[in-house]
Parts: sequence; structure tokens; C-alpha cells
Amino acid sequence: MAPNVHLEPVIAKALDMSAEALFPERFDAAGRRVTRTRPMKRIMESAPGNVETQGAG
Repeated sequence: MAPNVHLEPVIAKALDMSAEALFPERFDAAGRRVTRTRPMKRIMESAPGNVETQGAG
């Protein structure tokens, strides 16, 4: 699973754990995140030719 700063606390809470305890490799000894996370908003741009279009009959 890729690190996700928004989902980790939700998963940890559902398991009655802290995100630091559940994913210790992603935090340092002081509890600071050490791995990259997904950006809060990702912009999805379609590449040219990604979607086929059909003419109206």
C-alpha cells in the first residue's frame, strides 16, 4: 500500500491503534513522517488520444 496521510489515521483508528504504531516504518522516533505521501489533491489530465470519440451519425 502506498503511503497516504489521509487514510492511515482512518485505518489505524478502526483498529484502535495510532498510525505510528500501525506503520512504524513511515515515522521517525519523534513521530514525524519520514516517507512521501500522496498530495492532497491530484490533478488528473487526460493525454491526447486517451479517449476515443465518435462522430454523431
